[in-house]
Amino acid sequence: MKKLITFSITILFITTLTNKSIAQWPSSPTVNVPMLTTATDDQAGIWVKSTICSDGAGGAITCWCNTSAAPYPISVARVNNLGTVLWTVTFTSGAISGGHWSPTIISDNAGGAIAVWDWYNGTENDIYGARVGPNGNVIWGGTTGLAIANGSTGGNKYEPVLCTDGGNGAIITWGGNYTNVDIYARHVSGTGTLSWGNADGLHVCYTDSTQWHPVIVADGAGGAIIAWEDWRNGTTKPSITNSDIYAKRIDASGATVWGGSFGIPVCDTTFNQTYPVMISDGAGGAIVAWLDSRTGGPGIYAQKISSNGTMSWASNGNLVRSTSCENVRLATDGSGGAYIVWNTNNGLPGTNAGSQNVVAQLVNAAGVLQWPTVGKSISTASGTQWRPDIINTPDGGAIIAWGDYKNSTTSDIYAQKVDTAGPLWTVNGTQVSTAACGQGRANITGDGCNGAIVTWMDQRGNCSTSDIYAQNINADSTLGGTSGSIGCPIVPPPHAAFQADSTSFCANNCATFTDMSTGTPTSWLWTFQGGSPATSTLQNPYVCYFTGGTFDVKLVVGNGGGKDSTTNSGLIHVTSAPPTPNILVSFDTLKCTFDSSYVHYEWSANGVHLPGDTLSYYIISGGGNYSVVVTNSAGCSIATGIVLGMQQFIPGSGLQMIPNPAINEIIIKGYTLSGKNEITIFNVIGETIYTEELNSPEKTINCEKLPPGIYFLQVANERGRWTGRFAKE
Repeated sequence: MKKLITFSITILFITTLTNKSIAQWPSSPTVNVPMLTTATDDQAGIWVKSTICSDGAGGAITCWCNTSAAPYPISVARVNNLGTVLWTVTFTSGAISGGHWSPTIISDNAGGAIAVWDWYNGTENDIYGARVGPNGNVIWGGTTGLAIANGSTGGNKYEPVLCTDGGNGAIITWGGNYTNVDIYARHVSGTGTLSWGNADGLHVCYTDSTQWHPVIVADGAGGAIIAWEDWRNGTTKPSITNSDIYAKRIDASGATVWGGSFGIPVCDTTFNQTYPVMISDGAGGAIVAWLDSRTGGPGIYAQKISSNGTMSWASNGNLVRSTSCENVRLATDGSGGAYIVWNTNNGLPGTNAGSQNVVAQLVNAAGVLQWPTVGKSISTASGTQWRPDIINTPDGGAIIAWGDYKNSTTSDIYAQKVDTAGPLWTVNGTQVSTAACGQGRANITGDGCNGAIVTWMDQRGNCSTSDIYAQNINADSTLGGTSGSIGCPIVPPPHAAFQADSTSFCANNCATFTDMSTGTPTSWLWTFQGGSPATSTLQNPYVCYFTGGTFDVKLVVGNGGGKDSTTNSGLIHVTSAPPTPNILVSFDTLKCTFDSSYVHYEWSANGVHLPGDTLSYYIISGGGNYSVVVTNSAGCSIATGIVLGMQQFIPGSGLQMIPNPAINEIIIKGYTLSGKNEITIFNVIGETIYTEELNSPEKTINCEKLPPGIYFLQVANERGRWTGRFAKE
């Protein structure tokens, strides 16, 4: 029996289904699970962006635009591990006929998802998004979606893509042609708070040429790496020549880590480099692949970017395949390398030459091809195999899904699993959907174990317009049952534990946190109170603390068996550093500004430590690079420096001060009179204590009333300055 309950709020529709007739996923490739069966056309999900993500519980959440009628609303739906569609939420940003396009989605790390799309408002395209919880509840975005970028500057914003911020929010990037087509980004928190830039977004890259097709991955520290196709060194449409690939990293605050205002070249060799794709390397960096015409192709090249922006492989990338490639996708191999899959139209030796076939390559962490230079065949059946998608599995393998014309003039959906040795399932793939008419534009996500869930556009309804269907495929290549239950050993949830290499230190220092969890965790989410970064998804993060205090550290670990967390309250004790001193210049003496917390001073000149110079001042003998380290009673230090040119230092040049130290009076001589002559006495902080004109080559000054201390004396005229220092007892 089927019960349908519909809750309607203005334009937003939340549909919850309880379907007792579906106790598990269907096992027949002709059945599958309908996600949406109203008439739609070919735009129900744009293939190049991920329109599916895991729900963290063996199911999946998918999104698409329903183009059966304007304004083409965005739908988000969840199917659970039994193949039951739990709910569908629909967003309509406005009634303009131009509609909604380019939806893409990621997990919110809490069982729900964040989706973004672009919407034509009648004048231009803007970026909108929403977060939906695991029960179909809209956490932010309302009925229309939240305006991520809708600034009044003008111009279109399009092709949004996003990645996790390490918590429950996301970082979104897109191309925007406010003047030229540039790259922009914004951050949205788990509660829907926008940051970085204004309503037009944060400018990631802006030049006088076009940048577009952005891709993004999380850096594991709350920020992201963004790469894009860049035309600064070539021409523009309709005849593109010499396009390149550039990248940039931004931190959790939106500040540039590397890449400056314009990005750094990943590949800027001759000919065209286009359509980049990117995954995390698992260590704060990324692996990028792209189509490349330098070999006459397009072929495929790839590059690894380290967390500090260094290109780790060959200059301008490593060759993956030389010719006839398109629709490149990536998945991590779990060891710092990548599975790369594409469809090609020249086949492999002995294959169906002239048709499009699916081929893959494995590149290890060092950038070395692990399979034959032509790759390994995923499907070389008759007809065309096209538009593959790929997802990694926890066992170090990956599952690939694609559209396949091997059986007729209409496309079916097939899948193949690979590991480091190559394909594992039936030659040319396992059937996922072979229903009537056509199925295409497959998207894939993991099932939480070593299988997958695939969604696609499906024309079985009337062989004309498209619906959205889904199907699980287990780790053993079978369909049906409960997703995530086959091929996944029963493992207990991990037990969270960690240690830090230092727990008590001065501000402006850092600590390495090491995961000590048992039970083989596969995911990590750290929270560092008072730390930078404040969160991390790396296994063993490096965290810095810049202010004093006592701070908590929390670690959540997970694997296929569940999650566990531990919080060590007050683990980190940070002692405040003393305030940064200023260095004052008084003739031949450098003086630290006073602070009651300073108890020790160490001076250096031109990088050489000066042992024994531990006072608050230092007498110099010429220009140079001087620095001082001040230490407080807790043993915490901070340094500052000053660079003096020779024109800033004038030595005493024979000036005599008798007696020195002085008690009641001091006699000054050793200077040359010329024109107007003036004598001035300063204290150690540069204040003028005494000044008088000179008319004779010797001067006696009464200093009886001066407080005891150090003083500086200057004689100045048109011929120069004579300086010296004396003490008053």
